[in-house]
Amino acid sequence: MTNSLLKPKKVLKDLVASLPKVYVALLLINLPSIIFIFLPAILNLISPHLFFLLTPYSLRKPFQFYYLLQTLYFLFVFPYFQGVSIVYTYNYLGERRCKLSNAYQTAFKKIFRLIGGNFIVAYRFATIMFIALFLYGIIGIPLLFAEAEITGSLFILSLVFITFLLLMFYNSKLLLIPHFIIIENRGVGESFVQTVNLTKNNEIRIFMLLILGAIFTTVLSQITAVFSEVTSIIVVFLCQPLFQVFSVIVYKDLKTNLD
Repeated sequence: MTNSLLKPKKVLKDLVASLPKVYVALLLINLPSIIFIFLPAILNLISPHLFFLLTPYSLRKPFQFYYLLQTLYFLFVFPYFQGVSIVYTYNYLGERRCKLSNAYQTAFKKIFRLIGGNFIVAYRFATIMFIALFLYGIIGIPLLFAEAEITGSLFILSLVFITFLLLMFYNSKLLLIPHFIIIENRGVGESFVQTVNLTKNNEIRIFMLLILGAIFTTVLSQITAVFSEVTSIIVVFLCQPLFQVFSVIVYKDLKTNLD
C-alpha cells in the first residue's frame, strides 16, 4: 500500500471551514492548560510579589516552578485532554454529534495508552534537547568566554533554530500516535508504527504546515504583546484549537487517500 501526497491547500481550506464548528468546545477542553501553564505566567507578569507568596517555598524560583508545572502537564495531563479533543473533533467533523461528556469518558478509558504514546514523543524531544544542550555547553559557552562573542552568539542562535526545526520535524512524524490510540483503539507500539507508515512521504508537507501555524501564532502573539504580555499569552492559548483540528484533518485525509 502506498500513501498519496497530502494536499496542503485542501488541508488549510478544510481547517478554515472546520475550526468554527468545534472552536468553543476545544477551548473548554483546553482550560486545564490555563492552570498549568498560562495562569502562572500571567500571575507572574501581573504581580511578581503575589506570585512569590503563592509559590511553595522550595519552588520559589520562577524557572523551577514553571518547569515543574509544564513537565507534569505535558507528561501526564496533556495526553488526556489531547485525546478528548481528538474524540470530539473527529466525530464532529464526521458529521456525528459527540457530547463532551462522552469524549471525556472515551479518552479516560485509554488514558494509560495516551500517556505511553506521549512518552514516545517526549523521549524523542528530550533526546534532541539533550544533544542541543550538550553542544551549547561544549561549544557555545567556551566561544562566549573566549572573546569570540559574535561567533558564539551566532552559533547559539543557529543551534536554537536547528533544534526548533528538528523538534517540529519529529512532531510531524509522530503527530498521529494519539489518533491511532483513540480512533482505532490500537496499542502504543502499534500506533507508533502506524503513524510513521501513514505519514511516510508526507513529513515535509506536514512539517511546513506546522511551521506555518507556528509563524502565524508567533506573529499574532508578538503583535498583541505591544498592548500587554498578558494578551500575548492569551493569544497563544486561543490558537491551541488550530493545531488540534489540523491534526485530525491530516489524519482523516491520509486515511481517506490511502490506496
